[in-house]
Parts: sequence; C-alpha cells; structure tokens
Amino acid sequence: MTLSNLEGLAARDAWLYVAHAWPGLQARLVPGDGASGSGAGNPARLPIDVEISDLMREIEDQARFYGQVLLEETTDWAPRTSTMPGLLVEIAGRYGHFTTAPDRTALDFCDAAHEAQRKTHGALERPAPPRWVGPCPQAECTGQLRQREDRLDARCRTCGRQVGPLEWQAIMHDAFEQRVMTRSELTSALHITGHEVKIRTIDQWITRRRLLDVGDIRDHRGVTVRVYRFRDAWSLAEDSPSHARRAMEGSAA
Repeated sequence: MTLSNLEGLAARDAWLYVAHAWPGLQARLVPGDGASGSGAGNPARLPIDVEISDLMREIEDQARFYGQVLLEETTDWAPRTSTMPGLLVEIAGRYGHFTTAPDRTALDFCDAAHEAQRKTHGALERPAPPRWVGPCPQAECTGQLRQREDRLDARCRTCGRQVGPLEWQAIMHDAFEQRVMTRSELTSALHITGHEVKIRTIDQWITRRRLLDVGDIRDHRGVTVRVYRFRDAWSLAEDSPSHARRAMEGSAA
C-alpha cells in the first residue's frame, strides 16, 4: 500500500525525533545518583534502567533491519555510520523507499516510526530519578542526600533532613577547608562551593604566583602532580571580579 507524501514525511520526522532524542535516552539509561551514591550498599538496585535499555535495543534493531533492507534493495545507498543515532538519521532520509512500497512495508514502516516516537517521548517525559548530592550532614546519620530535578533542596531519605543549596555549599566548604588538591580537584571543589572557575583561570593564578603549591603527590597513574590549598583557591575565587559582579546582581534582585 503506497502512502501519501505527507504520511511519508510524518514517518521520516518521527524517526528523526527519535534520533535527536537519543542522547536523552542515553542520559536516562544509568540512574543519575553519582559515582559515590550509585547504590553499592543496595544489591537489589539495578545498574541501568531496564525499560530504557529495552527501548533503545528495540529501536536499534529496527534501524539495522531497515538498513539491511536498503542494502539489499538499492544500489545507491550505503550507511556512512553503523552506530546510533546516525544510522537512524540515514534511514529516515530514505523514507521514500519504504513509504512507496506496494505491499505492507509502507504501513509497517510508518507504524514503527510513530510507535518509536511515542515510546521515546513517554520515556523522556518520565521524571528523572533523584540526583545524588552527597552524604547526609546530620550527626550519626549514614544516609545520602538526593535532589529531584524540580527542587532546589536535597533530602535524606533515611532521616528526612533537608538541605538547601547555600547550606550545602557551606557544609562542603568546611569539609574542604583543610584539604590540599590538584588543579582539576580544585575546579570541582570550587564548583560545589558555588564558584565556576575554569582550570585555565587556576593556571593563571599559578603562573602569576597568586596560588602557591604546597608540595606534590603521586596520582592514580603514578604521575607526580602539584597540590594546592583549597582555602587559598577559594579566597581568590571570592575576590574575583566575576564573583563580585554576581553578588551585586543577586543583591539587586
């Protein structure tokens, strides 16, 4: 059964929707609890979202099936990539081969496209699992703080303690206060405590001798790297013009 061009274009757009949404599916594939809160203490927790995994496998199998059909039935097509989502984009670009077929191929192609779009949309609209933020700061509590994507506060499921972003930044600052860190560790620690400082800025501090090293250590690769006091880097970040500007904007708001 040959379909109209509009119906064919709708099927093409459905496949393109799925292809463009592929990174979103990949992001949902592994629960976003963070490396330190990935559920190691809960053996019942699965490392991936099985429903998302099954959906991605189903769509990839369909893309490979239609790619094989094109290889067998055409002489002017070969995939530039065999990986997703690029393969699916190329399949969508040859939608006419399927939607002008005189048998059920056209209907099956369109039905598969719209069903894949429907399932993908539903998977992405599902609320993301709470993000792991860090250990609960409540005394004697061994729980973990988790934050929903629509909330500013993080909450411990064990004791119920809620922690706002400013309080969490202060807690982490106190935890880092006496630490020495590598350049890359400093960027992460400053981000957690409310400062977006790029590593090239830290390198400028070091070059200008505003940030002095306090020794060196061997990293996990056995390479010797310099370390610096967190509190020294934090003070420089606090004094930076960009931080002063953000503080003024925040007070004006």
